[in-house]
Amino acid sequence: MPTDSECECDLVSKEWLLAKLRSDERDTVLIDCRGSNEYSIAHIRSAVNFSIPSIMLRRLAAGKIELVSTVQCKELKARISHCRTRGIFVLYGDGVPRDPDSVHGILLRRLKQDGVQVVCLEGDFNEFRRAYPEWCSEAGAQHVPHLPLMGLRSLRISGSGCEEALSSGSSSECEDTHGHVPQEFPIEILPNLYLGNSTNSEDCDALARHNIKYVLNVTPDLPNTFEAEGCGINYLKIPIADHWSQNLSVHFPQAIRFIEEAMSARCGVLVHCVAGVSRSVTVTLAYLMQRHRLCLRDAFELVRSRKTDIAPNFHFMRQLHSFERDLGLHEHSASLSKVLEALGVREAGGDAAGACGCAAPSGVSPDSGIEFDRWSAARDTPQ
Repeated sequence: MPTDSECECDLVSKEWLLAKLRSDERDTVLIDCRGSNEYSIAHIRSAVNFSIPSIMLRRLAAGKIELVSTVQCKELKARISHCRTRGIFVLYGDGVPRDPDSVHGILLRRLKQDGVQVVCLEGDFNEFRRAYPEWCSEAGAQHVPHLPLMGLRSLRISGSGCEEALSSGSSSECEDTHGHVPQEFPIEILPNLYLGNSTNSEDCDALARHNIKYVLNVTPDLPNTFEAEGCGINYLKIPIADHWSQNLSVHFPQAIRFIEEAMSARCGVLVHCVAGVSRSVTVTLAYLMQRHRLCLRDAFELVRSRKTDIAPNFHFMRQLHSFERDLGLHEHSASLSKVLEALGVREAGGDAAGACGCAAPSGVSPDSGIEFDRWSAARDTPQ
């Protein structure tokens, strides 16, 4: 087995991993160390995602918490405990972990310190994907991973929780309601305020149909599709990745001014990122909080009532909490029902979330597994 001397890890080839996937997987834990957004777009089958907020990452690196403590599902906890002594952990990401302070590097170091057998995939995920696309789960694929997502950051507000709930014969309608299933475009949060993804931003007919003349692109790499065509669409690009290290809040004032400009012009504005569940949602929430004086909880419930799969990452939620405090919304916030009444908008309530007749999402905050009702107090935990 080759070894990378720079990161001091044993490397396995994509052929070795394929053989492992084809054999009994009970003695293997395959961990995707990329961001949750990249994982949601595509990942190796049976892989679990591990990407956690900076405070938890520091504690994991310092040995103050155990890896298993970041896992919510009993089945996965048991599997990790088993593989710590009798199995093997396989890590992969965007390449061999050169940065010792990255999620990939810290997880590798901690597992080695704990005496666990751990290896890294030689090359990156895309190399494996090109060679064996049939062994990768794509966004919108019909099958679900063998295990639930893992780690604080990968838990979603509208997620259905542990894998047993997905694989034990539960209704597929229920999965569609609470999972990351794209909804029809446009998703109108308030009059002229639309929330969407990268595909929506490229739909010229839909943009024209809804008089969308402003597009807020919250990604570092997606193009402003129609900017060079002179079709009258105004763009603002906020180059932020969906990652715990990013400070999206510094862009709130500029983003809010852009949305206000669209509203003043009586034009539609589309706020989008790649998947339309984290970055674009965070910006939309910030706008609702400042412009309409809604507290974070009410703003969140309003957006979720329109778009059930929203899931800002944990770090962005912390930034929104700080923004709420800066705006003084803890003490003086507007009534959601009165705001909607003034705008002539019907209050959706829980209808969107409960359309399948199942229980509404439990309100778990995106990356911590903390109930949303208790999240405000938990966020002030000292570092």
